[in-house]
Amino acid sequence: MYILYLYFQFFYILMFCYIFYSLFVVPMSIIVYLLVYIYNSKKKNIVLPEPPSGLLTLVFVDVSGSTVLWEKCSDAMCIAINTYYDILHKYSEMYDGYEVNTEGDSMFVVFNNIINALVWCIEIDMELLKTKWPDELLNHQEAAMIKDENGNIVFNGLTIHIGLHVGEPICQYNKTKNHFDYLGPSVNKAARIQTLACRGQILSSSLYVFTLIDTLHRFSSNDIISNDVNNYEINIGKHKITIKYIGIYSLKNISIPERIYQIIHEDMQPRYSYRTLSGINTVNSEGSSSKQSPQNDKTNESFSKSLSQKNQSQIYRIVREPIRDIPVLKSSSN
Repeated sequence: MYILYLYFQFFYILMFCYIFYSLFVVPMSIIVYLLVYIYNSKKKNIVLPEPPSGLLTLVFVDVSGSTVLWEKCSDAMCIAINTYYDILHKYSEMYDGYEVNTEGDSMFVVFNNIINALVWCIEIDMELLKTKWPDELLNHQEAAMIKDENGNIVFNGLTIHIGLHVGEPICQYNKTKNHFDYLGPSVNKAARIQTLACRGQILSSSLYVFTLIDTLHRFSSNDIISNDVNNYEINIGKHKITIKYIGIYSLKNISIPERIYQIIHEDMQPRYSYRTLSGINTVNSEGSSSKQSPQNDKTNESFSKSLSQKNQSQIYRIVREPIRDIPVLKSSSN
């Protein structure tokens, strides 16, 4: 009798489990499946914004010394990197930058408007310098606050280095990321120029500089203060900027050496003076295999003239808006 009793108890428990499974587990599974299916269907039907096309300004930005900082103070870096990306996203939206992708703490952004690209670089650099960073981060050499002999802050917390170039990259939809990617030689060159830059440095190709100057000549020539082929001084809104030719460099895996320019904002001049006095490298030696001084570059001026003569129609396509809208830039909120 006892065995029969146990048998019925087991049967009742089994029936209870079956009823529970039938009434609750199966319906809930179906509901979850339907919700996931609906979500994925909506995700697939999302219309992506039209990516920039034509002649674009390509910008690569990366955090200097981030590998060491992640090793030494990962908790502080988690906070800092969120702040860093918040700043980049804010200014990308402000200046119509199309964020192509991020990898670690680097970002690739493209712009239809060459002027907005430059202002974006300048303003994120200045914003990062003024940002309050975690104390744990500032205790490390790679992110320490450094002042020059006049008390000017030249480095503070996360510091970036940037590379700019212009070109017509191939735009391709990436199914995995549900996003548009840009590919091609111009993208590779922009990335290589960025690796050439040292901490706190903004470098560009000669094509970027000559395209920028030609654009300013066409739409706002009064903003060009000095027009020497090796040393431009320009005003863009409230920003006073010096663009200085620093030499010819061989970029990794790129056959033709590139004329490299350094972009310096007036408020960042103490940083570059400090670098010179401290004997800090002009560029990252790992990003280049050779250098030629500006004084020996006999072809630089002729290159500028030939660019102006042969590529005018292509250069002016870089500006997306009608001529009346070109000088109007979105200003940051102070």
